[in-house]
Amino acid sequence: MLQQLFGEPLAPEVKPSEALRLLIVEHVSEDLELMLLTLESAGISFTYDNADTLAKCQQLLLTNCYDVVLSDYRLPQFNAIAVLTALKQSKQDIPFILVTGTLGEEAAVASIKAGVTDYVLKDRLFRLPSVLERGLKEFALRRQQQATTHKIQQQILREALLSRIVQAMRGTLILDEILQITVDRLHAALSVDRSFIFLADANQRTHVSYLSQATVDRLSLLNIECPFCAHFQDRLANGEIVVLAEISNDLPQILQQTSAQLAIRSLLIVPLLYQQTYIGGIALHQSDRQRQWTEDEISLVKSVADQCAIALHQSELYNSAQAELAERKRIEHELRQSEERFRSAIENMPVMMSAINTSGNISTWNQECERVTGFSAAEIVDNPEAFALLYPDPIYRQQLLAAWAERGNNYREWEWETTCKDGTVKTLSWSNISEKFPIPHWMSWGVAVDVSPRIHAEKQLRVNAFYDRLTGLPNRALFLDRLEHALGRSQRQEQCPLAVLCLDIDRFKIVNDSLGHLAGDQLLCKIARRLENCIRIGDTIARLSGDEFGILLEDVTGIDTAIQISDRIHQELTLPMLLDGHEVFVSVSIGIAMTAKDTIRPEHLLRNADTAMYKAKEHGRARYEIFATSMYTHALDRLKVENELRRAIERQELVVYYQPIVALTSGALQGFEALVRWQHPIRGLLSPSEFIPIAEETGLITGIDRWVLLQACQQLKRWQQQFSSLPPLVMSVNLSARQFSQPSLIEQIDQILQITSVRGNSLKIEVTETAIIKKPELAKIALQQLRDRQICVCLDDFGTGYSSLSYLHQFPVDTLKIDRSFISSMDRESGNYEIVRAIINLGLNLAIDVIAEGIETPSQKLLLTELGCQSGQGYLFSRPMEPTVAANLIAHQQYWVA
Repeated sequence: MLQQLFGEPLAPEVKPSEALRLLIVEHVSEDLELMLLTLESAGISFTYDNADTLAKCQQLLLTNCYDVVLSDYRLPQFNAIAVLTALKQSKQDIPFILVTGTLGEEAAVASIKAGVTDYVLKDRLFRLPSVLERGLKEFALRRQQQATTHKIQQQILREALLSRIVQAMRGTLILDEILQITVDRLHAALSVDRSFIFLADANQRTHVSYLSQATVDRLSLLNIECPFCAHFQDRLANGEIVVLAEISNDLPQILQQTSAQLAIRSLLIVPLLYQQTYIGGIALHQSDRQRQWTEDEISLVKSVADQCAIALHQSELYNSAQAELAERKRIEHELRQSEERFRSAIENMPVMMSAINTSGNISTWNQECERVTGFSAAEIVDNPEAFALLYPDPIYRQQLLAAWAERGNNYREWEWETTCKDGTVKTLSWSNISEKFPIPHWMSWGVAVDVSPRIHAEKQLRVNAFYDRLTGLPNRALFLDRLEHALGRSQRQEQCPLAVLCLDIDRFKIVNDSLGHLAGDQLLCKIARRLENCIRIGDTIARLSGDEFGILLEDVTGIDTAIQISDRIHQELTLPMLLDGHEVFVSVSIGIAMTAKDTIRPEHLLRNADTAMYKAKEHGRARYEIFATSMYTHALDRLKVENELRRAIERQELVVYYQPIVALTSGALQGFEALVRWQHPIRGLLSPSEFIPIAEETGLITGIDRWVLLQACQQLKRWQQQFSSLPPLVMSVNLSARQFSQPSLIEQIDQILQITSVRGNSLKIEVTETAIIKKPELAKIALQQLRDRQICVCLDDFGTGYSSLSYLHQFPVDTLKIDRSFISSMDRESGNYEIVRAIINLGLNLAIDVIAEGIETPSQKLLLTELGCQSGQGYLFSRPMEPTVAANLIAHQQYWVA
């Protein structure tokens, strides 16, 4: 009865902590490393345990608590279903996410039915962080729903028990029967060892008056004075409830002796008060264990005590019929209010609520039931044909009743299809409690939710599990399934190599942005049809993702077959395609991967082809590349560098070096260019070429740019204060194209100048032509704002980009910097010499300063001086140096004279 009243405590919701606790079931170390790198790249803080056997997985689940389980589907000698079974046996209610290379239709459906939360394919690991977050949110919501249902159940059961006690009081006017029934019911409901009512006599001495029938040595305890009740009498008379979870050594000796004699380990005493008059109390003893009395238990006993106090008072007024009748009406009114609250709670529950009475008819049908099914309560309640309305198929109805009888327990969870009033069929998930039900005339009651959308999604998943709805081609899942079977045949026969081609449409985004997504979909379908014309009978072509296709070539004679297919595809796609009246020319980048001796997983072969495809894009698009192991190693190294670079920014491993800029005619120091370096804890000092491209690709460059600008301005201010008597220096700082396009650029520069107290005319911002050309209108505004602040603008790497004269006239540029590629091989007979002379003359004619970078020999300096170049920098003068070395250079006023 105690479990029916209060239920088993719900598992506590997993609270987010500083680090998620993960169990990763994976036997391939490379896949494990990729998962870890993906989670780290997403900024997820976690710790993990790895299990590669079922025994280890079971041991970890029994000895540790986790937030999420990530598991491969196929592992040596076991699979994910076995891991899921072990998780259920461990009683941990947490998300279970498959991270697998491929998942067939049967396996997908079986996994969902078994309780898998979600799955991620290993070649789409970038989805893992979002799937992980969604799984955690879904489980948190489910716990909240369980807690709400549990709370309502407690309220219903509590009200039911209280109602039964009140009904017993109403059933007799004999006070002894009322109070004896009360202690007996409390004894059974709360599973205590003693339940008794003690009453105070005229001298305010209390005696055990009513003791539960199930109490051991009951007769010897009746009518004795309870030392605990006497000790706490003042508190009880003031309306206080005495709760002792354990018998403390601080209690008086008489109480400790009594607890030892009667084996009392915990007790609860609730006073009987009527209109502030102390009558006695209800006491509960627990002898077999120490007990933490819950608020619900205390509230229940308090409510019963209130009713007992009323009954005691009624007995005093028994001879007054009018008073008794009034009191009974009051009790009946309270009971009606309780019943009304109960009915209101049921009617307003956000889930379906139904009850079946002992006659086998539906006795309760709340508003949510009406909304979901369309049948009103008037049509269902007490209608013997209600089940025929809800389940019109007699065979199905018999199956339902048979399944109900087979369960044979008090608690049932199941899903059944219910026919609504409009004829639609919905799947409802019911949780039912039946047998020994505490509410009178109720045989069973249950709550339900409409899970039809989920069932429909599962059916849709089975229908669309293996084909792309847009192109009609096999999708990634079917492609990987066929690839897995082909690999198996290839390994068994050893003479049937196969190849995988990964294709990506070049600049597909331009079609979407210019002609719209509908035109983009038409283009994908047309390309799919052309690709089908290029493959052999028996080969497989699939749409892997947005604009990415995959081709499986089986029984190839060698790499030449894959190359021939690739050439055929490129030739086929040279013909234009007509999209809504527009001629569109497209090309594809193709990656080719052949099976090798160590190729055992289909996702690995597809990953290799995908890696080669991205290498083809890097090399200019509209071409193919054949996978080499070094490509995968390079991709993994780039991911490691990205993660290390993020930490480097946090750990302040970046440093700024300064390279002098010199006046070529006088050899005087004009200023410095601030150049960032990475003081790697293992690899030592790294040049920008080793990490700046990655920073630009990931967006980290904007933070690096701001940090370098701040460091450079702070250093310049220190030099200005240290060498105030020397000619002023100008600090040149590079800004990336991404940083230059930031709307807050000028605001950030203003803040840095204000913080460092550096004047604008001491700062020179270097940007590339590409950064300006990307958004010319915004660039023009930003350059003018820089000029308004007397900040000079230098066009970096001039000559390697657009080099348009119109842009020089349009944009307020102060300096041109000739790229080092023109200086390194310059002599009087070379073409570079003429290019450099043209750039210098252009600067002179437009009154724009010219700086040459990369000067390494005296002859280069001499040629530049003859051509009229004003300034230069390079190893001839100095390599980039630390601030202390640069300060020494400034102090000695060094001149570089040829």
